[in-house]
Amino acid sequence: MEIILRPSWMLSNEHPAYSHGQPVLVSRLTGEAYRPGNVVQPYSLWGWMTARVAVFRMVKSLQLDHVERAFVSKFGMSRQENLKRIAMKDGYRKSEYKLSSQKT
Repeated sequence: MEIILRPSWMLSNEHPAYSHGQPVLVSRLTGEAYRPGNVVQPYSLWGWMTARVAVFRMVKSLQLDHVERAFVSKFGMSRQENLKRIAMKDGYRKSEYKLSSQKT
């Protein structure tokens, strides 16, 4: 399965780096794969962050069905509060972080 997160990024279990049931974040430009704890700079304006936080930022604006959400959760995103903790630890600004359940 592959989910296109952004034009340059996808989450995949079809990449050779996929292992143990956990998909990898793949650059569609270079083919390089990243696990949740790897540090990446998805876009220069985003700065450096873990792949887990990058995937959270990419996924939050997508409309995913239940199968896709389950697939994304295998990348380490099954609990909203855990994501919030990770995002804050990685320096993700609190003003940028919003739980999907919050009203804007």
